[in-house]
Amino acid sequence: MAKLYDEQLRAAIEEIRPILKKYDCMATVLLASPTHSEFLLEPTASWSVCRWEGSPSDGALRFRSKREDFLSKEAQDRATEATVHGIESLRWLCARFHDQFSDVVSMLRKHMVIGTEVSKFFKDPDSTPKETP
Repeated sequence: MAKLYDEQLRAAIEEIRPILKKYDCMATVLLASPTHSEFLLEPTASWSVCRWEGSPSDGALRFRSKREDFLSKEAQDRATEATVHGIESLRWLCARFHDQFSDVVSMLRKHMVIGTEVSKFFKDPDSTPKETP
């Protein structure tokens, strides 16, 4: 039976985690091989008030900025503003990618059948060439 994940992609994600920690940054990462994908959402830089709670498939992004968690109102405001900047940057880039990839997929649908649903595992290929008359 084929594995539901690619060991190399999982290993690559694990190598990326300490880099994000070393440079204290947020990230969203997608790695793809010919048969599998691995995702990483890392909103937990030291300056961020965001945390990911739950599993990657059904978790949620939690934004917590309560006054009692900070030494001053100014520190709270700085952390909140920095987190909003990080989240907005990731959101903007993901939206741009979504728009461009959607255009590409729409063009590809004219030439092939695309059956990918990222939320489910497929035993069959994600896409097949369309039959030409």
